[in-house]
This record gives sequence, structure tokens and C-alpha cells, in this order.
Amino acid sequence: MAQIRLLIVDHHAMFREALRAILERQEDMVVVGEARDASTAVRLASEWQPDVILMEAELPGRGGIETTRKILTERPAARVIALTMHDDDELIAAAIRAGVQGYLLKESQAADLVQAVRTVAAGGAAIDPTVAGRVWRQYRALVDHQAAAAD
Repeated sequence: MAQIRLLIVDHHAMFREALRAILERQEDMVVVGEARDASTAVRLASEWQPDVILMEAELPGRGGIETTRKILTERPAARVIALTMHDDDELIAAAIRAGVQGYLLKESQAADLVQAVRTVAAGGAAIDPTVAGRVWRQYRALVDHQAAAAD
């Protein structure tokens, strides 16, 4: 069985360690690196070629959204899951525009994180259920607006 190679990017050491402990209990996952800042994240993403990057959205400095954009410019095949404490509409939209394939709140259950990693690694998208309803409503408003403009 091929393992999903992961890079964890978060400026809190204890949070990175907790994610590593959760993910490395899975037979199909291995953490290949950890980064606490944007420049290290970009370098390790290039060096280790992880399948999935768990990216803190509010990373100090350049920020997780801009760091995601930079990584995906250099490695378009990389898959990124934004991790955040916030379900703010602007942050969600910025993450989607940057190219993330997943958006999870840090309060998510470990099982949800594991499933999100597997889903994203397989080419799917994963979104926190509390955020999904808001994204759906925004998408619906966009579709309704486009339909009204076409009439």
C-alpha cells in the first residue's frame, strides 16, 4: 500500500506534534516534514514533494494563504488542506482562490482530519461540515445571480 506523504505547516509546535501523532497512527500515512513558517514550508514542499500539505491558514508572516499560492505555483500537483480556527467568509474565499482542496476547522475531530487527508490525496475535496453550508449558500447566490443576469 502506498503511503500518503504529508507536510504539516503550523507555527505552534504542540499542534504540529499532535497532528503528527494522529496521522502517523495511520498505516497509509507518513509525515515527511514539519514547518513553522512560510519560507520553510515552501522549501520543504519542494524538497520532500508531499502528497498533501496541512497548512495553517493564519500562518504568521507571509500567511498560509499566500504560502499555499506560492507552493501551488511551483508544484501544481500538490494538494493543500487549510487548517484554521476561523470560519470567516473572506478567509474561506481566499483559501479557495489560492487553490486549497480542503478547509478544516482546528476543532475538527481526528477522524475527520484523517478522512479529509485521504479524500484530498485521492483527488477529492474536503470541507468542514460547519463551513459547507455557508459555501453552499454563497455558491447558490452566485448561481441565482448568474441566472437572473441571463434572463
